Amino acid sequence: MLSEPGEADGAVFAVWSQQWPRLRRNFRFQTAVTRGKRTSFITRFDISFHLRGGDEVNSNALGESAWLSLAISDAKHGPEGALRTFLHRYGVDVRRQRGSFRPLAEIKLLDVVSDQRSGRRLLELITATFPDPEDAASLKQDIVDGVLVPVAQIEVLSFVLSQGQNPILPLPTIAGLSRLEALWPIRSDDMLDLAERAVGFGSALGSAIFTIVSGIIPPDEFWALTTKFPSIRLRMVTGQPELLLLDGMRVVDNATVASMLKLVPTDAAICNELITRLLDRDNEALARAALDHFPRSVAAQVIAALDEGALPIGSAWVRVLAGQPEVLLDPTAMSRVSKTSLFYELAETLGWLTPEVIRAGILPWMAAISDIANDLNEDRSAVLQSFLVALALMSGSDSGRRVLEEFFHEVHERIMGSSLPLRARDMLLPMLPDAGWYKNWDLGARLRLAIATAYVEYNYPPKSYAMLGRTRKSRLLLADAAGSVRGGEALEAAARRG
Repeated sequence: MLSEPGEADGAVFAVWSQQWPRLRRNFRFQTAVTRGKRTSFITRFDISFHLRGGDEVNSNALGESAWLSLAISDAKHGPEGALRTFLHRYGVDVRRQRGSFRPLAEIKLLDVVSDQRSGRRLLELITATFPDPEDAASLKQDIVDGVLVPVAQIEVLSFVLSQGQNPILPLPTIAGLSRLEALWPIRSDDMLDLAERAVGFGSALGSAIFTIVSGIIPPDEFWALTTKFPSIRLRMVTGQPELLLLDGMRVVDNATVASMLKLVPTDAAICNELITRLLDRDNEALARAALDHFPRSVAAQVIAALDEGALPIGSAWVRVLAGQPEVLLDPTAMSRVSKTSLFYELAETLGWLTPEVIRAGILPWMAAISDIANDLNEDRSAVLQSFLVALALMSGSDSGRRVLEEFFHEVHERIMGSSLPLRARDMLLPMLPDAGWYKNWDLGARLRLAIATAYVEYNYPPKSYAMLGRTRKSRLLLADAAGSVRGGEALEAAARRG
């Protein structure tokens, strides 16, 4: 409504100059005014005016709208207006000229004033107004690349990931993807959700999105932030096993940790430290998963922790390890033992002379025996020594000979002094030959006979046999035993010579 002709000429030309060239060529307006609303024009005008006093037109017919206010404000600002710059840039390749003005103005408004709902509205505008892939190509590329409405880039990329065979939006550029980083930490949860979905798509775009998002997660917050995103955890731990060493993993439940262990290569440098960090978790399923995947590391670290006593260790680890004696009795692991008390505890846990222990032989126990410190009382020492002597008699090998040289004298002296504990006696008895009803009471004689028989059977050197007796009396007793064994002549002679 105008008060007099010519009043709106400047405003009309301001609107006209606001438009991009193609729309401007199709823009129709009438600056001549009438007193009434005419409907008989052949030409349909985009803008026409009426003088006041004619047929009144409701001034609020267009309603109050933010996009219209933006357009009016821009027209008033003239050539420096931000909207016209936007329209001139992105209107050049839209297919519908008049029909694109409002959507473009609304998109510009979202770019200026946006919130977390902007993504949904932006996608509604794009899919409804520019459904053809070639329509508004430059606009779409800048939206996907986060140049326009950057806060909505997460929703836009999520849409791009799931477009399928008939895409509306183009793929982002490398530079465009890098703009995602600006949304951290403001929209960290949404970015992680996007990366979680990206892993599932397995596309080049999905991998690129995952790489960017995973690269900006602060390591000290990794476990806390990814609680709801298992795919991110699996993918990142696979590539960076050292994440399992972070302090934040202490809040992760045992079942999740157990599932993560299989992602770590068995020869990874972190294996020993990782197992050490897990030992205070008294969980059998976790201990079993670790033992299955890292048997040697678990055995070595459990034994080391038990030996040093400085680290807390859950009993589940000892039970699970004892359930696989072939793993526990690995010489490398057993070499970590530095005290006889731990030897005693391990033998007790294994059940002493079980078939599995006998099958492993004496070598695992010999791995640390030369440098071991004896911290047992006399009776327990006698039990452990008798166990080792019995095992050596069955095992043979050079290790068996060394055990006999080390411990025969102590065990024999305890027998001769009638001070061998009953438990030690019970361990030796199955290894001793039957001397007949009238001599079976003499445990010392039977032990010497067993030793002489082993030396003949395993072809141990006579000099070693003579060394077993540390007193003349014991050497003569050993000589008598060797003399009663077929093939023991050389042993007898060596023992008598001393």
